Amino acid sequence: MSTTLSDRITAVGNVILKERPFCTGTCSLTKDAGLLFFRKGDAAGWVDLADPSDTKLQELLESCDQAPVSNGSSPNAWKMDNSKFSTRLDARLVDAGVMEHVTTELVNLCNSTPEKIRSELFQLNVYGPGSSVEAHKGVPSNGMFGSLVVFFPTRHEGGVVHIRHKGKEWSFDPAAITAAQESPSIAFIALDSDAEREITVVNSGYCVTITYNLYFDDSDISATPQKGIDEGEALHKCLSALLDNAEFLPDGGYLGFGLRYIYPVTINNNESYSLRKVIKSLKGRDAVIKRVLEQLGLSPKLKILYEVEEDCSAFLVMLDSVDSFPEDQTNCIPTLREALPGSPSAVVLRETDEDTDATDCYGGIIPSKRIHWVTPRLTSFTHIMSQYITCGYGDEVSLRYASGDICLVVEIPVTGKRLKRKRGGRKSGGN
Repeated sequence: MSTTLSDRITAVGNVILKERPFCTGTCSLTKDAGLLFFRKGDAAGWVDLADPSDTKLQELLESCDQAPVSNGSSPNAWKMDNSKFSTRLDARLVDAGVMEHVTTELVNLCNSTPEKIRSELFQLNVYGPGSSVEAHKGVPSNGMFGSLVVFFPTRHEGGVVHIRHKGKEWSFDPAAITAAQESPSIAFIALDSDAEREITVVNSGYCVTITYNLYFDDSDISATPQKGIDEGEALHKCLSALLDNAEFLPDGGYLGFGLRYIYPVTINNNESYSLRKVIKSLKGRDAVIKRVLEQLGLSPKLKILYEVEEDCSAFLVMLDSVDSFPEDQTNCIPTLREALPGSPSAVVLRETDEDTDATDCYGGIIPSKRIHWVTPRLTSFTHIMSQYITCGYGDEVSLRYASGDICLVVEIPVTGKRLKRKRGGRKSGGN
């Protein structure tokens, strides 16, 4: 049976990875690695969390502050800020390869330019009988993409971690995991910020955790390539076959991929975490797609897309950056529909199932290019809000907002050029 263009398009979507937004593991505690020193006021204490006595746990508990219920914690949950304790665990996480494991599994899976990450000690938490943590997501900030939570082998029952993402759910039971180890060991879970997590009720005993915030570290990016995985190779094969088909975007156009993860894109008067910086920090499936496109000799970029819907017309406009948005507050614009197509770097797009060009309110043709969405654009993950001033009749002005979706987009040459380029570059970009 012959393979149709529709079959090839479907195959590309089917091999897009659906990986878990977390990774887990265990690590044995070497001598003194479980030692924790803490203080409250002028009093100081210590506890060996590899095998703590009830008395020592009680001393630790009395030195903590009750966790705010507004943070999702219930009564009988306590916390201690990082300025009030020190631990020997940091070095053990590095020496035992925990940080390397987190880097590979959570960030650099199939990334051709591996990202260096760093961890920052955040806080200690103690969950007593009856305590729990409600379902919530992490809050990414500039450079921060997730959290590493370390569970010590303290005796307790309950306190199971549930993780939810994109309609799927997983469970992680640190009490059962640490109890099953032959020697005192920690259990850890590293999660992306956009993964929802909750901790079920602790039925008895005390669950003790230390949380590290995880950041992308631009100061030292390794140049050692990572080995690809089968799904990345499958995507490479399917995309290559699709681009070989002369019927697919014969006049050129774009491939679009909705981002699967939340990224720290902050736009305000003083700071802009640029798209050029974010694209170097893509995670999981997003990183796999970027890597495969580059192997095929293409140049994927992050773009901002605005959907313009007004009474007379509707179309999609793609910009290189937020700086291209017409938001000069010294001049108002009649409508966003009239202003966006004329912005620097603006490209008006029409989807592959749309036969006609975009038109203005007077029926005039707006030059446009085709885009085929391999994964949905509206993923509800990474957006920005842009503001602009519109002019009305007389002196009437209005402040309005437009939502822009940040997507991974790659330009596809016309059929003849892309096939010629592919034949000339078959020896490059392979695994």
